[in-house]
This record gives sequence, C-alpha cells and structure tokens, in this order.
Amino acid sequence: MFKPHDRGLAISSHLCICLLSYLQAVQAFVMAPKGPHNNGPRVQALTLHSKGFKPDEIKADTSLSKSTIYDLQKRALSRGYDPSKDRKILIAYVEDAPKVSRPKKCTLEVEEVVIETISKNLTTRELST
Repeated sequence: MFKPHDRGLAISSHLCICLLSYLQAVQAFVMAPKGPHNNGPRVQALTLHSKGFKPDEIKADTSLSKSTIYDLQKRALSRGYDPSKDRKILIAYVEDAPKVSRPKKCTLEVEEVVIETISKNLTTRELST
C-alpha cells in the first residue's frame, strides 16, 4: 500500500518519465536532418489538381498546404507544363530551383596553386608566424 507521501513521489516520477520521453521526441524532431524536399507528393498534388480534385482533398492526401499546391501549379505552368497538350509531369516542373550561392573570389589558377602548396611534403613547409 502507498502512503500519501509515497503516492505523490510515484506520480511525480511518472510525470518526469513522461516529460523526459516527450523532450526526447521533440529533440529528435528538431535535430532531424534537413534535406531536399521529396518530389513525390509534389507530383501527386499536381496530378490530382490536373484531374480536378479540390485543394482540400489534395491536402488530405499529400499533407501539402493549399498555397503550396497553387504555387506548384503556377511553377509547373511557368516551366512548360500544359495538361491540355500533354499530361506527363516531369520532375523539372516540380523540383526546387538551384540555390544561388556567393561567387568565388579566387580564380581557378589561384586555387590550384594553393592545393599544390598544401600538398607538398610537410618537411619543406614551415608555418609563418
């Protein structure tokens, strides 16, 4: 039999275990690797939209928001998709655009010289201070 103070201890330890498992689940979700988006649901959403399904029905099947569905349609049309002529959906219609990065400051020749210098025998190189 639990005494009142024992019961409080048991409840609080159970609560701690629940909180700990919740925090571990949140941490696993937050720390999940971020990668490129999957094109499968995008193609599926575009196919369903071209077949006349409503955005709410598409959202239920693909978990994409209404605005994303409309953006996909707009992007595909701007990239050459025309369902009245050809119903094939190419990956190029739905994939992300390449990310623009900062241009390199060093030329290819300078980069080769640096790699050659670093690749030399360690005994012939010295650190400058």
